[in-house]
Amino acid sequence: MSGLRAVHWIGTRLYRVPVPEGSGTGVLADVNRSGLMVGSVSTPDGNKAFS
Repeated sequence: MSGLRAVHWIGTRLYRVPVPEGSGTGVLADVNRSGLMVGSVSTPDGNKAFS
């Protein structure tokens, strides 16, 4: 998180992680060279938004 925004970084550059509106918690497991992200996001009530 950076300024309450989901981000990942490579070196010193920050990149936004797009997450659904109203998301609760999440984990970004990996990002490949093309920018494809793998992880999961849960809603505030604990349901999986996607994974």
